Amino acid sequence: MRKLTSILTIICLVATLITAVVPAAAEGQDLAEDALKLWYRFTSYTQTDEGKIVRNRVKPGLSDGIIMGNADIVDMSEEYEAPNLGTTLWVPGNGGLKIKEGFQTAITGSWTVSVWFYLPDTPGEGARLFDFGSTTQRAYPTSENSDPPRNSIFFKLKPLQLSDRIYGSSNIFSLEGKGLSLLVYQHQMLTVTFDKATNTYAVYHNGNLITSGNTNGQMRSLSEVDFTKAFLGTNVWYDTSFATDNPDLVGGYYDFKIYATALNADQVEAIYDLGKEYGPEEQDRSEDARRALDELTIPSELAERYQFPTFVGSIEDPFPIVWLVDDEYKQYINFATGRIIEPKGEDVTFTLTAKIDTDQYDVRKEFTVTIKGNKENLPDDVLAYYDFSEAVDGYVLDKSRNNFNAQVFGDVEFKNGRAKLNGDGQYFVADKELLNNVESFSVYAKVYIPKNADNTGARIFDFGTHQRNSWFLKAGPVTAGSKFNFGDTYLVPSASNVNLKRGAINELVVTFEKIEEDKVLTSVYFDGVLIGQNTNIKKTPKESTETNFVNYIGRTQWLANDEYPGENPDIIAEYDEFVVYNRALTQDEVREMCNAANETYVKSIETTTDESGNPYVTVVVNVSAQDAGKTVKPFIAYYTAPTRDDTTRIVTSSTLLKIERGGYDVPLFEGENTFVLPYDATLASRAKKLFLWSDDKDLSSPVVSVIPF
Repeated sequence: MRKLTSILTIICLVATLITAVVPAAAEGQDLAEDALKLWYRFTSYTQTDEGKIVRNRVKPGLSDGIIMGNADIVDMSEEYEAPNLGTTLWVPGNGGLKIKEGFQTAITGSWTVSVWFYLPDTPGEGARLFDFGSTTQRAYPTSENSDPPRNSIFFKLKPLQLSDRIYGSSNIFSLEGKGLSLLVYQHQMLTVTFDKATNTYAVYHNGNLITSGNTNGQMRSLSEVDFTKAFLGTNVWYDTSFATDNPDLVGGYYDFKIYATALNADQVEAIYDLGKEYGPEEQDRSEDARRALDELTIPSELAERYQFPTFVGSIEDPFPIVWLVDDEYKQYINFATGRIIEPKGEDVTFTLTAKIDTDQYDVRKEFTVTIKGNKENLPDDVLAYYDFSEAVDGYVLDKSRNNFNAQVFGDVEFKNGRAKLNGDGQYFVADKELLNNVESFSVYAKVYIPKNADNTGARIFDFGTHQRNSWFLKAGPVTAGSKFNFGDTYLVPSASNVNLKRGAINELVVTFEKIEEDKVLTSVYFDGVLIGQNTNIKKTPKESTETNFVNYIGRTQWLANDEYPGENPDIIAEYDEFVVYNRALTQDEVREMCNAANETYVKSIETTTDESGNPYVTVVVNVSAQDAGKTVKPFIAYYTAPTRDDTTRIVTSSTLLKIERGGYDVPLFEGENTFVLPYDATLASRAKKLFLWSDDKDLSSPVVSVIPF
């Protein structure tokens, strides 16, 4: 086939110039020319009443592109002093290209999107290479057999994701960890294919297959999209209130194609070889690269975060760097985020390699670095530990030395080992990576509540992203909860709507334990006593489509976005300690942590039968020294509905357990005590719990302990 001649020297014409184009199929430009439905070459534009138009070279007038915002077609060598980069559609972070409707109606089956682009830096969070669809908020179907509403297909550069979006959630095909490394300061081609016949997708980078897989029915043809908007460089939220959550790309586009077929590997490689003519000419610059790399230095001791250089040389003439380290040391360092994971115990010294690698040369420089070990002896399962003794450069330091430091917002007062939050814009934001890839986890919070602080609706913590995904603990009444992918909010309330003690220290623990698919056992403890537990919460942070969380301590996701502030205020409290664990703590661990060994609580309860077959209930109660001389009163309470805790209670049996005093004020029954309660067989199918009150409380009072059985 005859190749296209290079057109990179064409300079952007004045705004009134009309550029003639030739239909692509007549040029025989690649192996799939018959399937090509849309082709942009960003060398010039046509000025019309609609604005600056980039013509569809396959069929001008059908699905032309309209340049939006501050985007424009520029000669990179002049505007950005980047020789050999040629002419491009430059998107500076505000704007992009809007594709007019039309071409997608012909794509009823498989498809391929292929795009040549250039990045001046690592892309920002949420930036999208393309986004086809609509923001239409259609209702969900009422029939199980009807198709759900879907409204966009997009490719996100950070985090790397291909997605077919259903309103309310996204079917995400993540490319994280699949080997795709976007290049900065370089011209590159990304190709995405979808084969409708086999229901599979594939992603190629510079002609090489990166990943492929089955979509499990969660991808569709472009003609099936609610195609009222289609963009390059921005997203379907461009002119909506969600635009700030979905920033535009900063970068350039050289060439963009859509085919009505799924290209195979040979075809992708062929159009990559052809397209290399669009970009800068390769030349042997190994000596220039070596001189630039020789000037690079990094600290010999790494601590906190370190921003690893992504290139050497000048901004006008950069050489991109790839950082390498032996596998055994990868656990201590994340080059993308700069986070340093300090080893437990002794210091670790190893070698880092900076590499400049092209088809013509491979230049490297080695650095010997040391990471100081964590000698503070905290358990390995501690993800983060904040003691709130002070702020350092605007952060509360993570004393676990995992570097999940928490940023301080507002004029927080640090005094007597506590951080005082006044409920008005004072809070903390823990490191966004704190819960990355975490399934089960626990949070311990030790807080003092002033006597006049109500805190109804306030949250001790709220880890997640906006109102899309979060895991939280409310202060009043004490309630754990989760919201997943714009879905419903699932709650784990405390028995009798427990509120925090005012004018006193409160110790709270919430554990999220994934026990099986779509089932998370969530347990809430107050001063070491279990006050709420269920499996309402279905998902874990690892399963979230969001990875860059905003992890609030002392603030809710809702108030952070100025929504429902009256219902979700900032907390009024003094934070003493806050610990996050990478697993679910056990009840015994929680009791020991909160010194609950000095509490009276129900330890176990079991229904069984005697030798004659008569049912009875055996209860084991731990009685503390402080309850010596009291009478504890256990009740079995049955409910009028099997799954609702707030329905009518029917107390069917009770007994008294007298705690006697012995010599020297030692209670005779301190420790574990076993006693028997009658069992009501007629109510066996009802939901039932055992309540333990002291004798000076009635049924409407807060309980000492609640255990379902």
